[in-house]
Amino acid sequence: GKISRLFRALFFSIISIVYNILIPSNVLVCSSGPITAAVSLIIPKKTKKILEIRDLWPHGAFEMDKIPNNKFTRSILYGLEKILYMNANKIITCSPAQKSFLLEKYPSLLHNKIYIVEHGIDERILNDFNKYREKINKPKYSYWVVCATLGYIHNPFKWLKLSELISQLDNSIKIVLVGSGPLYSELENYIKKTELNNIILTGQLEKKEMNKWLSNAEFCLFSTLNNKIQRTCAPNKIYDYLAFEVPVLMDLDMWLTEKYSDFIWNLDFDKLTTEKLIELRKRKKELSSEIFTYHKKNLNRKVLAQSFFDGI
Repeated sequence: GKISRLFRALFFSIISIVYNILIPSNVLVCSSGPITAAVSLIIPKKTKKILEIRDLWPHGAFEMDKIPNNKFTRSILYGLEKILYMNANKIITCSPAQKSFLLEKYPSLLHNKIYIVEHGIDERILNDFNKYREKINKPKYSYWVVCATLGYIHNPFKWLKLSELISQLDNSIKIVLVGSGPLYSELENYIKKTELNNIILTGQLEKKEMNKWLSNAEFCLFSTLNNKIQRTCAPNKIYDYLAFEVPVLMDLDMWLTEKYSDFIWNLDFDKLTTEKLIELRKRKKELSSEIFTYHKKNLNRKVLAQSFFDGI
């Protein structure tokens, strides 16, 4: 529940403080969220304190009703957040939208104190790119692949609605949901009940099996809750899609659709038409592989790791 989640976060912060007091080191790197994971930044004896922001916390937790949202918890957690940001020598965010959010909320933060280092592409996936270019059982289908946790935050029922619409437009398209989560059984039951035959639930797959689907995908799909916090996120799976040079369709405006508009395209899934489908396929056909090569070079994690160390 919400209370137990909050207490687990606080317990972790206490353990991390004790651990870091006992460990003789002048450099401390903390990764958040939750922000309580970075409470060790208050330790005065550390001379260099680095805070890596993966999720904006507690903002996201409040926005998605994950923890109690009342005056007391807001006061405590936002106060803690501000103290930790001010105590950090350097702050690393994983998206430019996160940096903008922090500078707007805390104008006293120095602009050059915050660096942006995206999650990037795992080099093992880059190495697998050619290895997994093999056909899946029925190559006559066009696979539209979603790799995500099947839970509230990614609204997987959106894909069921899309599959119903697509069934009226093109029976060669199969939507593939790769992953598991709290809503998996509910999705499975709905598919059986409605006899949807153009959607595939794979369940949780090892990376090797997931990559086979990506290597044969016509498009990859992404969606999340449309709120100001989620629009700052940097989903790891976007970089997996990039590694396999698959255009991404998403239904919300966020920093990704602005920065990577050459291969991440906006699409209102509820308003997909035959004409729009033809347009998307034409656009994909005209998409130069050089675009992917350029981004893959700059978003290789080896390159980004150097940027991280340069930043700290």
